[in-house]
Amino acid sequence: QFALPFLLFNLFTGMHNLGLDRTAYPWGFYPSRILLNAVFFPEGLPHEFIQFKGVVRSKAYVGLLGTVVAAVILFSVVRKLVRRDGIKALQVSENPAWSLLFWAGVIALLIAMGIPFSPKWKWLLNHAGPFRQLRAVGRFVFPFYYTMSITSFLFLWRWYTRSQWRMRHFFLVGVMLFAGYESVVNVWERPELHANPIDWHSGLYNQTGKNEWYSRHNFEAFQAILPLPYFHIGSENYWVGDGSPVTTPAYAASIGTGLPLTAVMLSRTSINQTLMNLDLVMEPYHEYPLLDEFPDSRPLLIIRHKKGDLTEPEMALVRKSILLDENRELLIYSLSLDSIPVLIRDRQRALRTLVENSGDFREAGPDDTLSVPGVLYEDFSVEPDGQFRSEFISATPLFEAPIPDTGRYMVSFWFEGADRDLWPRTNFWNELYREDGSKYRYIYTDFFRKMVLRDGSWGLVEYPVHVEEPGSRLKISFRNRIITGGEMVIDRVLVRPVDQTHVVREEGQVWVNNRQLFMDFSD
Repeated sequence: QFALPFLLFNLFTGMHNLGLDRTAYPWGFYPSRILLNAVFFPEGLPHEFIQFKGVVRSKAYVGLLGTVVAAVILFSVVRKLVRRDGIKALQVSENPAWSLLFWAGVIALLIAMGIPFSPKWKWLLNHAGPFRQLRAVGRFVFPFYYTMSITSFLFLWRWYTRSQWRMRHFFLVGVMLFAGYESVVNVWERPELHANPIDWHSGLYNQTGKNEWYSRHNFEAFQAILPLPYFHIGSENYWVGDGSPVTTPAYAASIGTGLPLTAVMLSRTSINQTLMNLDLVMEPYHEYPLLDEFPDSRPLLIIRHKKGDLTEPEMALVRKSILLDENRELLIYSLSLDSIPVLIRDRQRALRTLVENSGDFREAGPDDTLSVPGVLYEDFSVEPDGQFRSEFISATPLFEAPIPDTGRYMVSFWFEGADRDLWPRTNFWNELYREDGSKYRYIYTDFFRKMVLRDGSWGLVEYPVHVEEPGSRLKISFRNRIITGGEMVIDRVLVRPVDQTHVVREEGQVWVNNRQLFMDFSD
């Protein structure tokens, strides 16, 4: 009884945006919708007569009995409405409470189907208030699945007790057997869901083979496992290391040792937890909030797969670790928590060395974008807040300038919102044009995929670009279709040759290659 008011409330709470023809919608809303044939027609069964294509989570087959009873109820409701029976047309049981539950399940089915927000009316979803944030609307089908299944057997039993047909006993047994047959076949058609042998976990405690290291160490001396190459699919905002070869061994090791993982393959982790864990494998910069969350000072256990290529930040962790063990696939290390903050000091010293070797500092100013040969720099100091601000529901130009020469360049910029839901999933594209205006290179990606470090809510996006032709012009644009409001704030766009150090001193701060130098030069 709450489903319809909930739907109407969310519909009208978004009416303040009425008239804005936007196409923004949350990722997963439409792909997770349920289809009617996934509810009422058998898929993957011997008596399948309408093929259903979709993921298992979008399937809730109520059985042939449920399909027949649903058709009977629909016919009965229409007939009673034509006869103007009023509210009695909605009665599916002598128990008014059950009739109410059944129609609540029907409303849940409509929500699961995404009605009225069909793909043809995407703009309507922008006027639905908080309802538009539902990612897996298809799972609203479960209330209907259970109410429909129970109602089906209630109808069958009511027919059986009232019928005078001599064959009703055989019919009842036949329907029950067929329903059981559908259940069994439906399960056995998907052995991966009920008979997963977990091959990677077999022999976990054996003293021989690739898992023998489990028995040689006291894992109570560690507090968590850090797998490398790192993977973390979390918060629906960051996808890192999908397909890492260490994923399966890391989960096996967690089961075998009882230690938790600092990595996840779980989209429901919070943004805060995701970023604290990602800090460990991004470029060391300012601080590690995760260190304050550990309950004690026990070291981390690093599990490194030999087949995976590590990033420089990951290699820095390994260099601070102590090798404990190895086998054909893995290298096992111990990483002291005290050595992690040292990575920040090491990185700051490296930046300081770059500054010392770069010569004189360059004072930043509003008209100095091309004052250093080969470098493009825009600090947006002419803007009212000294930053670039813009809505980003549609394509928004960020930066455009001619490239002084051919070669390899490093492009970077800061954006605010690394810890805000959906902000890191902003799309951006880097385009290179010839002198005649034709485009010859195009990079399309997301902020989070190119984010190399963060400072609180600010993230640094950095990526290489190969300028192949003289007289090229660089253009950067961005857009976020899954956010219907708010502003994107961007600062410090830097385009520099990869072999050149860019240094700026302003207002008592020193920036080297778009990174602030925090160390005191007097030490």
